Amino acid sequence: MADTDHPGSGLVAAEAAALPHGSAQQGSPSARQALPAGCECILLDVETQWDLFRRGGSCYRWPHSPKAATNIRALFQWAGQNRIPVISSVLRVRRGELGPLADVPHCVEGSQGERKLARTVLWERTNFGLRNSADLPANVFHRYHQVIFEKRHTDLFAHAGAERLITELSSCTFVVCGAGVAKGIAQAAIGLRARGFPVILVRDATLVLREELAEMAFLRMHAKDVTFLRTAEIVVSGPAVLGAAASGENAYGEPGLPMPCELRPLVESGIDGISE
Repeated sequence: MADTDHPGSGLVAAEAAALPHGSAQQGSPSARQALPAGCECILLDVETQWDLFRRGGSCYRWPHSPKAATNIRALFQWAGQNRIPVISSVLRVRRGELGPLADVPHCVEGSQGERKLARTVLWERTNFGLRNSADLPANVFHRYHQVIFEKRHTDLFAHAGAERLITELSSCTFVVCGAGVAKGIAQAAIGLRARGFPVILVRDATLVLREELAEMAFLRMHAKDVTFLRTAEIVVSGPAVLGAAASGENAYGEPGLPMPCELRPLVESGIDGISE
Protein backbone atom coordinates (compact mmCIF):
# COMPACT_ATOMS: atom_id res chain seq x y z
CA MET A 1 0.00 0.00 0.00
CA ALA A 2 1.35 3.40 -0.91
CA ASP A 3 2.19 5.83 1.85
CA THR A 4 -0.29 8.64 2.27
CA ASP A 5 1.92 10.93 4.33
CA HIS A 6 1.84 14.60 3.49
CA PRO A 7 4.40 15.66 0.84
CA GLY A 8 6.95 17.43 2.97
CA SER A 9 8.31 16.85 6.42
CA GLY A 10 10.69 18.04 9.06
CA LEU A 11 13.59 16.62 7.09
CA VAL A 12 15.35 19.90 6.41
CA ALA A 13 17.44 21.77 8.92
CA ALA A 14 16.15 24.90 10.61
CA GLU A 15 18.03 27.13 8.17
CA ALA A 16 16.30 25.45 5.24
CA ALA A 17 12.88 25.68 6.82
CA ALA A 18 13.00 29.44 6.44
CA LEU A 19 13.59 29.26 2.70
CA PRO A 20 10.69 29.59 0.25
CA HIS A 21 10.04 26.36 -1.58
CA GLY A 22 7.47 24.99 -3.97
CA SER A 23 4.91 22.31 -3.38
CA ALA A 24 4.44 19.48 -5.81
CA GLN A 25 1.94 20.21 -8.53
CA GLN A 26 0.09 17.66 -10.61
CA GLY A 27 0.80 17.45 -14.30
CA SER A 28 -0.76 15.66 -17.22
CA PRO A 29 0.36 12.09 -17.95
CA SER A 30 1.89 13.31 -21.23
CA ALA A 31 4.16 15.91 -19.59
CA ARG A 32 7.81 15.64 -20.55
CA GLN A 33 10.82 16.71 -18.54
CA ALA A 34 13.18 18.88 -20.56
CA LEU A 35 16.27 20.33 -18.90
CA PRO A 36 16.98 24.06 -19.11
CA ALA A 37 19.07 25.12 -22.10
CA GLY A 38 22.72 24.28 -21.68
CA CYS A 39 22.20 21.68 -18.93
CA GLU A 40 23.89 18.38 -19.68
CA CYS A 41 24.16 16.81 -16.25
CA ILE A 42 22.24 16.34 -13.00
CA LEU A 43 23.59 16.01 -9.46
CA LEU A 44 21.91 13.13 -7.60
CA ASP A 45 22.46 13.08 -3.85
CA VAL A 46 21.41 9.98 -1.96
CA GLU A 47 20.60 10.20 1.76
CA THR A 48 22.84 13.13 2.71
CA GLN A 49 21.35 13.27 6.21
CA TRP A 50 22.46 14.02 9.75
CA ASP A 51 22.50 10.47 11.11
CA LEU A 52 25.00 9.50 8.42
CA PHE A 53 27.25 12.54 8.15
CA ARG A 54 27.05 14.68 11.30
CA ARG A 55 28.95 14.06 14.51
CA GLY A 56 26.59 12.38 16.99
CA GLY A 57 24.55 10.72 14.24
CA SER A 58 23.73 7.06 14.79
CA CYS A 59 25.68 5.96 11.67
CA TYR A 60 28.46 8.56 11.83
CA ARG A 61 31.87 7.15 10.85
CA TRP A 62 35.08 8.98 11.68
CA PRO A 63 36.92 10.11 9.59
CA HIS A 64 34.88 8.98 6.60
CA SER A 65 31.63 10.86 7.28
CA PRO A 66 33.07 14.38 7.65
CA LYS A 67 35.40 13.96 4.67
CA ALA A 68 32.58 12.78 2.44
CA ALA A 69 30.33 15.59 3.74
CA THR A 70 32.98 18.16 2.82
CA ASN A 71 33.07 16.90 -0.75
CA ILE A 72 29.29 16.67 -0.98
CA ARG A 73 29.06 20.35 -0.03
CA ALA A 74 31.67 21.15 -2.67
CA LEU A 75 29.52 19.38 -5.26
CA PHE A 76 26.47 21.38 -4.18
CA GLN A 77 28.51 24.56 -4.47
CA TRP A 78 29.51 23.48 -7.99
CA ALA A 79 25.88 22.73 -8.86
CA GLY A 80 24.77 26.10 -7.53
CA GLN A 81 27.41 28.08 -9.37
CA ASN A 82 26.78 26.28 -12.65
CA ARG A 83 22.98 26.03 -12.32
CA ILE A 84 23.09 22.24 -12.48
CA PRO A 85 19.76 20.58 -11.58
CA VAL A 86 19.70 18.48 -8.40
CA ILE A 87 17.63 15.42 -7.50
CA SER A 88 17.76 14.51 -3.80
CA SER A 89 16.50 11.35 -2.13
CA VAL A 90 15.76 11.41 1.59
CA LEU A 91 15.21 8.37 3.81
CA ARG A 92 12.36 8.60 6.33
CA VAL A 93 12.19 5.53 8.56
CA ARG A 94 9.03 4.90 10.58
CA ARG A 95 9.30 5.19 14.35
CA GLY A 96 10.03 1.84 15.94
CA GLU A 97 11.95 0.54 12.91
CA LEU A 98 15.72 0.27 12.48
CA GLY A 99 15.95 1.31 8.86
CA PRO A 100 17.66 -0.32 5.86
CA LEU A 101 21.23 1.01 6.12
CA ALA A 102 22.46 -0.17 9.53
CA ASP A 103 21.63 -2.26 12.59
CA VAL A 104 20.81 0.83 14.65
CA PRO A 105 17.86 3.21 14.20
CA HIS A 106 18.63 5.94 11.68
CA CYS A 107 16.85 8.68 9.74
CA VAL A 108 13.70 8.20 11.82
CA GLU A 109 10.98 10.62 10.78
CA GLY A 110 10.57 13.52 13.12
CA SER A 111 14.09 13.12 14.53
CA GLN A 112 17.12 15.35 14.08
CA GLY A 113 18.81 12.46 12.30
CA GLU A 114 16.54 12.59 9.26
CA ARG A 115 17.43 16.20 8.43
CA LYS A 116 19.50 17.01 5.38
CA LEU A 117 22.97 18.42 5.79
CA ALA A 118 23.43 22.16 5.77
CA ARG A 119 24.11 23.51 2.28
CA THR A 120 22.42 20.53 0.60
CA VAL A 121 19.01 22.23 0.51
CA LEU A 122 18.76 24.80 -2.28
CA TRP A 123 16.68 27.96 -2.38
CA GLU A 124 14.52 27.02 -5.37
CA ARG A 125 13.26 23.56 -4.50
CA THR A 126 10.17 21.40 -4.41
CA ASN A 127 9.54 18.35 -2.23
CA PHE A 128 7.30 15.56 -3.54
CA GLY A 129 7.45 13.84 -0.17
CA LEU A 130 6.35 10.25 0.33
CA ARG A 131 3.32 10.51 -1.92
CA ASN A 132 3.85 7.63 -4.33
CA SER A 133 2.28 9.30 -7.34
CA ALA A 134 3.50 9.78 -10.91
CA ASP A 135 1.74 13.16 -11.20
CA LEU A 136 4.39 15.75 -11.97
CA PRO A 137 4.42 19.22 -13.47
CA ALA A 138 5.90 19.46 -16.94
CA ASN A 139 9.51 20.64 -17.15
CA VAL A 140 9.97 20.68 -13.39
CA PHE A 141 13.58 21.88 -13.66
CA HIS A 142 12.44 25.01 -15.46
CA ARG A 143 10.67 25.90 -12.19
CA TYR A 144 12.98 24.50 -9.53
CA HIS A 145 16.69 23.97 -9.04
CA GLN A 146 16.24 20.99 -6.69
CA VAL A 147 13.64 18.21 -6.61
CA ILE A 148 13.37 16.15 -3.39
CA PHE A 149 11.82 12.70 -3.05
CA GLU A 150 11.26 11.06 0.34
CA LYS A 151 11.42 7.27 0.72
CA ARG A 152 10.70 4.55 3.26
CA HIS A 153 13.31 2.30 1.64
CA THR A 154 16.51 2.86 -0.32
CA ASP A 155 15.45 2.31 -3.94
CA LEU A 156 14.83 5.68 -5.58
CA PHE A 157 12.98 4.05 -8.47
CA ALA A 158 10.36 2.62 -6.11
CA HIS A 159 9.03 6.20 -5.83
CA ALA A 160 6.66 6.60 -8.77
CA GLY A 161 7.38 10.31 -9.07
CA ALA A 162 11.14 9.81 -9.23
CA GLU A 163 10.74 6.97 -11.71
CA ARG A 164 8.64 9.11 -14.02
CA LEU A 165 10.82 12.20 -13.73
CA ILE A 166 13.99 10.31 -14.61
CA THR A 167 12.37 8.23 -17.35
CA GLU A 168 11.10 11.38 -19.08
CA LEU A 169 14.32 13.38 -18.81
CA SER A 170 16.20 14.38 -21.91
CA SER A 171 19.66 12.91 -22.35
CA CYS A 172 22.08 13.87 -19.58
CA THR A 173 24.84 12.55 -17.32
CA PHE A 174 24.13 11.82 -13.65
CA VAL A 175 26.74 12.73 -11.04
CA VAL A 176 26.01 10.63 -7.92
CA CYS A 177 27.07 11.16 -4.29
CA GLY A 178 25.73 10.31 -0.84
CA ALA A 179 25.52 7.40 1.60
CA GLY A 180 24.86 3.68 1.36
CA VAL A 181 27.06 2.38 -1.47
CA ALA A 182 25.66 -1.14 -1.20
CA LYS A 183 22.06 0.10 -1.05
CA GLY A 184 20.66 3.34 -2.43
CA ILE A 185 23.75 4.44 -4.35
CA ALA A 186 24.19 1.13 -6.20
CA GLN A 187 20.45 0.89 -6.83
CA ALA A 188 20.36 4.39 -8.28
CA ALA A 189 23.52 4.05 -10.38
CA ILE A 190 22.57 0.67 -11.85
CA GLY A 191 18.98 1.79 -12.39
CA LEU A 192 20.17 4.88 -14.26
CA ARG A 193 22.50 2.82 -16.45
CA ALA A 194 19.63 0.43 -17.23
CA ARG A 195 17.67 3.46 -18.48
CA GLY A 196 20.51 4.55 -20.73
CA PHE A 197 22.00 7.42 -18.69
CA PRO A 198 25.76 7.85 -18.31
CA VAL A 199 26.62 7.78 -14.59
CA ILE A 200 29.58 9.17 -12.66
CA LEU A 201 30.01 8.04 -9.06
CA VAL A 202 31.96 10.59 -7.03
CA ARG A 203 33.92 8.15 -4.94
CA ASP A 204 35.29 10.61 -2.37
CA ALA A 205 31.78 12.01 -1.83
CA THR A 206 30.23 8.64 -0.99
CA LEU A 207 29.98 6.91 2.37
CA VAL A 208 30.36 3.16 2.84
CA LEU A 209 28.29 1.92 5.76
CA ARG A 210 28.77 -1.83 5.34
CA GLU A 211 32.20 -2.64 3.99
CA GLU A 212 31.41 -6.36 3.69
CA LEU A 213 28.80 -5.49 1.04
CA ALA A 214 30.54 -2.55 -0.63
CA GLU A 215 33.04 -4.48 -2.75
CA MET A 216 30.30 -6.39 -4.57
CA ALA A 217 28.35 -3.17 -5.07
CA PHE A 218 31.38 -1.52 -6.69
CA LEU A 219 31.91 -4.56 -8.91
CA ARG A 220 28.29 -4.45 -10.04
CA MET A 221 28.49 -0.74 -10.85
CA HIS A 222 31.81 -1.20 -12.65
CA ALA A 223 30.24 -3.99 -14.74
CA LYS A 224 27.49 -1.56 -15.77
CA ASP A 225 30.08 1.01 -16.95
CA VAL A 226 29.63 3.46 -14.11
CA THR A 227 32.60 5.85 -14.14
CA PHE A 228 34.43 6.59 -10.87
CA LEU A 229 35.79 10.13 -10.44
CA ARG A 230 36.83 12.37 -7.55
CA THR A 231 35.27 15.64 -6.48
CA ALA A 232 38.21 17.72 -7.67
CA GLU A 233 37.99 16.21 -11.14
CA ILE A 234 34.41 17.38 -11.41
CA VAL A 235 34.38 20.81 -9.80
CA VAL A 236 37.69 21.89 -11.35
CA SER A 237 37.24 20.43 -14.83
CA GLY A 238 33.67 21.61 -15.44
CA PRO A 239 32.07 20.38 -18.68
CA ALA A 240 34.95 17.98 -19.40
CA VAL A 241 33.46 15.58 -16.88
CA LEU A 242 30.42 15.08 -19.11
CA GLY A 243 32.42 13.00 -21.55
CA ALA A 244 33.95 10.85 -18.85
CA ALA A 245 31.02 8.47 -18.41
CA ALA A 246 30.62 7.92 -22.13
CA SER A 247 34.31 7.71 -23.12
CA GLY A 248 35.75 5.79 -20.19
CA GLU A 249 38.26 8.56 -19.56
CA ASN A 250 38.58 10.77 -16.55
CA ALA A 251 38.33 14.53 -16.70
CA TYR A 252 42.03 14.86 -17.54
CA GLY A 253 41.87 12.59 -20.59
CA GLU A 254 43.58 9.70 -18.85
CA PRO A 255 42.26 6.13 -18.86
CA GLY A 256 39.09 5.85 -16.80
CA LEU A 257 39.45 4.94 -13.16
CA PRO A 258 38.84 1.22 -12.53
CA MET A 259 36.59 -0.14 -9.84
CA PRO A 260 38.27 1.19 -6.68
CA CYS A 261 40.19 -1.41 -4.69
CA GLU A 262 41.04 0.77 -1.73
CA LEU A 263 37.80 0.28 0.16
CA ARG A 264 39.52 1.35 3.42
CA PRO A 265 39.25 4.28 3.42
CA LEU A 266 36.98 5.12 0.51
CA VAL A 267 36.89 8.85 1.05
CA GLU A 268 39.87 11.12 0.60
CA SER A 269 40.87 14.48 1.94
CA GLY A 270 38.24 17.15 1.48
CA ILE A 271 38.69 20.18 -0.74
CA ASP A 272 37.91 23.89 -0.62
CA GLY A 273 38.49 24.12 3.15
CA ILE A 274 34.87 23.32 3.96
CA SER A 275 34.49 21.57 7.31
CA GLU A 276 31.75 19.90 9.30
